[in-house]
This record gives sequence, structure tokens and C-alpha cells, in this order.
Amino acid sequence: MPDDFTPTWQWRFNPYEALRTRTVLLALVITAVALVLLSNFGFTLTSLLLLAAFTYSLRLALFVTSYRIVRTGVERENLKRTQLFRAELIRRVVPVAGGVFISRYSRPSRLDRFQGWLLPLPRGQRDAIVEHLQAICTGNSREDA
Repeated sequence: MPDDFTPTWQWRFNPYEALRTRTVLLALVITAVALVLLSNFGFTLTSLLLLAAFTYSLRLALFVTSYRIVRTGVERENLKRTQLFRAELIRRVVPVAGGVFISRYSRPSRLDRFQGWLLPLPRGQRDAIVEHLQAICTGNSREDA
């Protein structure tokens, strides 16, 4: 019997390679905010803390993220922080441009923005990964009925 954490699918997403313009603009905005805070208020420690918090909140858009689909769900690792979207919670899979959106709600909800995940997918494996996630979702739908 395979281990719960043996990956079925595994890939990395580098936002700089995929979305170069957006990532550079985001980095420039973060730098500008830090410079404004530093020059207008003169609080070096405060501006550095706010810069660190702002950068951390945008970590998925700035740093390389690893994704793995394992038996227990979908794992996302970014800056050594690993999160798990449990397989039994996947109720909806929506293919979108460049990836797939997974949600714990069977119908669109306002909470999707906070509790759903947008998974950027590699081009060559996109269809197979979406199909695999939809199979997980279909299994969960049958359990609910």
C-alpha cells in the first residue's frame, strides 16, 4: 500500500518565469512602499517590519511554490511553509486560464476567495492533473449524496 505522502503529481511554479512583468511590478511596488514609509516617517524599524509583512503576504506571487497531489490531498509549499488542502474537502474543480481552481464548496461562494486554491499548472500535464482532481471531486460528491 503506498504511503499517504507519495506524490501522484508534483510540479513547481516560478512566478518570475511565468508572469515576469507582474512579478517585477509587484516588487517595484513593495520597494516604493518601503521607501515612502522610510522617507516620510523616518521609522526605519517600522518600515522594515511593514516591508517584511507585505512581502510575506504576497509570497505566492513572488517566490517559487512547489505543488504535490498526494493521497491525502493537495500540498503547497512556499518559503518552507507547507499547507494541505485535504482531498475529502475538494467539492469543485474549475479549469481556468493557466491552471485550475479547487474549492471546498460545491457551488460558487464568496468564501472561495479565502478558502479556495488557484493551482497554476504546467502546460504539458494540465489536462491529466485536471482530470485527476475532477475524479477526486466526483468521489467526494458521491459520498455527500
